[in-house]
Amino acid sequence: MKKPIILIFLAIVVTIIMIVTTGCPEIADLLGATVEVTTSADKVTVTFSKKINSITMPNTIELETGTFSFDLYKDDVKVGDYGLLSNDDYSFTIVMLGQTSSTISGTYELRIYTGTETNPSVVAEEEVTFPAWSTTARYIDIFDTAYIRFQMVTSFDGPVLATETFVQTDFTVFDGNGNRIPITNFYSSTYGNDYPSEYVLQFTGSGKFWIRFYKTGYMPVSRSINR
Repeated sequence: MKKPIILIFLAIVVTIIMIVTTGCPEIADLLGATVEVTTSADKVTVTFSKKINSITMPNTIELETGTFSFDLYKDDVKVGDYGLLSNDDYSFTIVMLGQTSSTISGTYELRIYTGTETNPSVVAEEEVTFPAWSTTARYIDIFDTAYIRFQMVTSFDGPVLATETFVQTDFTVFDGNGNRIPITNFYSSTYGNDYPSEYVLQFTGSGKFWIRFYKTGYMPVSRSINR
């Protein structure tokens, strides 16, 4: 009777050894590529070791190895809207929209997955933190959504008009899905040294849009509009 017990014991030991030595598939093997993530201001740049065939906003990426979704999570909850700022054959850069210096703080996880955002099958996960925003704050005060007429102010609460003059390259427009929209016209009007500039920013389309302001030395800020 001892031999069957010994054989069963040996079988269990061999199985444990196989599990330990074989393990689970590595994340990079599941994705078929390695992933590197860097951040700056409100931007997240994701670089892959495999070629990106296409990106479809708001969150779909097709690699040589398959099609996946990507999202940022905080405490296991999907957060924010994103705008696709730029992309090339091996990387893409998104910006976090609608964030402030306080709401963007903390640790996020960039998850690349299949399935749904509420029940994802994660194939890659990278920790993401943003640098502290310690530069000058300016905000977009929109008072006409038809022509996107606005002024830059120094505060959300009891705003004081900003005296600087900004240019078109300081602003970016995204549609509701996060696609970058070309600015067709931009100009500013100044009514003397004692008055701040008024801006007009024009682009085609209707629905939800995001207008993002970012300039070196200033905090990024974005406002959503519907028209």
